[in-house]
Amino acid sequence: MKIALERLSHKYSPTDLEPIADGPRVVIGNPSDNPTIDGKEVKRLTLPQFNVIRALLNAGERGLSKDNLANKSSHGDAVRILKRIAESDPAWKEVIQFAGKPGGGYRILVESRRNLPKPPQVSRPAPTKRTKG
Repeated sequence: MKIALERLSHKYSPTDLEPIADGPRVVIGNPSDNPTIDGKEVKRLTLPQFNVIRALLNAGERGLSKDNLANKSSHGDAVRILKRIAESDPAWKEVIQFAGKPGGGYRILVESRRNLPKPPQVSRPAPTKRTKG
């Protein structure tokens, strides 16, 4: 009975568990936790970095504009913070999508580009020769 209770009371960290194939790509937990990207632990974020990433994760696939990112994260320099995060580790660079153009949004990619299904091939009928008739 004592062993069973010890097992139940054990707190599992993200590294104790096998990554779930269809789970979220980025898990940040609490500010004191090391985030995981695609099941691999990365360096802990500073509080401003944590706030910026959390704002993007909360926004989901639709992402946030520059102004909304600054407002939601409570950091006026949120885009610069995001750029520093992306430059700090290739794993972050792979999951952070920048606006790229005015009016575009900033987001955390939910699905891996490598794991996305290929678009279906469109089959077209072979061209036929037209005869004058």
